Amino acid sequence: MDRRYGVDGCRGGWFYFWINGRVFGHGLASSLASIVADRTASIMLVDIPIGLPSEQSSRICDTEARKLLGRRASSIFPAPCRAALEAESYEDACEVNQRLTGRRLSLQCWSIVPKIREADALVRSRGRARMQLRESHPELCFATLNAGRPMANGKKTTAGFEERMAVLARRWRPAVGAAQQALAAYKRSDVGRDDILDAMVLAVTASLPAGRRKSLPARPRRDEKGLPMEMVRAVLPADRRSRQSV
Repeated sequence: MDRRYGVDGCRGGWFYFWINGRVFGHGLASSLASIVADRTASIMLVDIPIGLPSEQSSRICDTEARKLLGRRASSIFPAPCRAALEAESYEDACEVNQRLTGRRLSLQCWSIVPKIREADALVRSRGRARMQLRESHPELCFATLNAGRPMANGKKTTAGFEERMAVLARRWRPAVGAAQQALAAYKRSDVGRDDILDAMVLAVTASLPAGRRKSLPARPRRDEKGLPMEMVRAVLPADRRSRQSV
């Protein structure tokens, strides 16, 4: 079996979706390590920064993704430097990050620092995780699966949910039924409906043939620990809008 995973942080921990052709599964895990333990997985795309900036540097992938996303550019926020992950308060983290990179942290970024710290420790300590886990971003995936057009509506709105669901259904036939199944399986206080679609679009992107997945940028730099500063995205012909089976 060759499972391709999409993983998204959520209030209940880590929500994941895996695809193997038309067979799929999903789950809610308390740790990222427990997901990586699946030996049948070949690739896992995760919506969390992995390669982190150091002194006076920035991640090219963040800059390029914002350019591609247009109206959805605000969904990409600068990743923290590794030293900021150890701060005990938001103000301390901002002070460290500004001193080393010239930027404060957004509150949105601070809210996921525990998950960034968890992912960073995992990929640095386990060779399997380092090979399997690759960073991606749901809005970047939705745009590239939508012939390069960013989503028109916010993901937490009804219109945004339906818009993203339509993109998924065009690219993977079981998408609607799979989403309905997942929505019924978890409490919204643990897994939001946007978490489900985010994990699913990452899994759909992971399920594409290797030649239709590429890094942004094409030649990513590596951070001080040797981790690539990249976002994996789909690459499809701009005029290809027919239904895809992955």
